[in-house]
Amino acid sequence: MEASASGVVRADEVLRVLQESMAPAAEVRVRDAALRKLEFWQKERVPGVVTSLLDIVAERERFPPDLRLYAAIMVKNVVGCTWNRSASNTFGRSFVEKREWALISEEEKEAMKGRLLPLLFSEPEETVLAQLLVLVGGVARYDFPARWPDLVRELLRAAGQSEAEPPHQHHATQLSPESLRQKLVALRCLKSVLRALKGKKSLVSVTNAEMLRNRDKLREFARLGSLEMKTLYSDAALCFPALYELWRRWSTVQGGGRAGWREACAIANRA
Repeated sequence: MEASASGVVRADEVLRVLQESMAPAAEVRVRDAALRKLEFWQKERVPGVVTSLLDIVAERERFPPDLRLYAAIMVKNVVGCTWNRSASNTFGRSFVEKREWALISEEEKEAMKGRLLPLLFSEPEETVLAQLLVLVGGVARYDFPARWPDLVRELLRAAGQSEAEPPHQHHATQLSPESLRQKLVALRCLKSVLRALKGKKSLVSVTNAEMLRNRDKLREFARLGSLEMKTLYSDAALCFPALYELWRRWSTVQGGGRAGWREACAIANRA
């Protein structure tokens, strides 16, 4: 496996392996080798892979939709696997739970989260967008609210932004296609996030039974977990009045039959 001196896989290597794994004319040996390398990257969370895959997704002018879709599926799978956890009991005394997501560096995780929403709002291909929506929901399940505190507010802000004044009884409301699309994508992403958060659980990551034996550590963990869950419920609760207001606001335009009623119908239905 080619890598830089620091052990980070280069973007050109990721691109080459992706292309070899999907080229219909490739020899069986070449394709199998590429698939094995992709499987290795997915299992081992090799540094640089997630960043390189997102680079391919973002290069709409350079790469065809099928390659970008493949990269989006791969990054979703890599991240999904890293958030899986494995537990085992040894003689009924020790409990081991491994958060594989920790194998990705904090720097790469933060860089990924910083890119996801801009990628969502600019992605023209529905198939690629669908994968990115699942990806955001998967990240949110484990990093919201403690490590991605502004996610829900950013999505609500994007859904509520308007280039026109709020609709009134005697005023038409017009939205550009770009503004309408941003609102609809933000609402779809919010739904994906809320669906993922529904199954959120507080996870203990230990390599032995030390925490289970130490009452003070358990008490501190419980305190921090309680604070995080309270923040989660508080931020999630912000969604419902905001979504109701969006529905009420755009339903008024839809029901009045004024200019922009089709766009208003789409937003109201999504909210």
